[in-house]
Amino acid sequence: MTPFQGLVKVKELLNSEDKWVKSVFAKTNEAYSVQANHPNAVAWCLRGAIQHVMGLKTTGSYQEREVAELMFIGTPKSYRSSDKFNSIATFNNAYSTTFSKLHKMLDKAIAIAAEDEFKNKVLVVVTKPARVRKL
Repeated sequence: MTPFQGLVKVKELLNSEDKWVKSVFAKTNEAYSVQANHPNAVAWCLRGAIQHVMGLKTTGSYQEREVAELMFIGTPKSYRSSDKFNSIATFNNAYSTTFSKLHKMLDKAIAIAAEDEFKNKVLVVVTKPARVRKL
């Protein structure tokens, strides 16, 4: 799964306010805190949503870092620090972060990822070696 695809899936997963939480990776209908991939999870924070849609078992994996990097770029500058994961969690958990702000950040990150993915596809096409036939 590419970072672009991961971000789109995160946005699809967090498609309503009742599917988004703060301060924990995920929660069940009974409001128990659980890991992001728990089968009874029904709501996720940003990092929990990344782990869930990408099927990651641990935090800090390479795939999670790629998506987190794009989310970091989309995060308002006032929440940024040198620790990208911490910046995303700080933004997610901030009292002032609303569901609307969360989706604006995701939209910005998705746009950046789409642009990067397009550039990479063009680059692959442009740099593909030509077939050489022997006479």
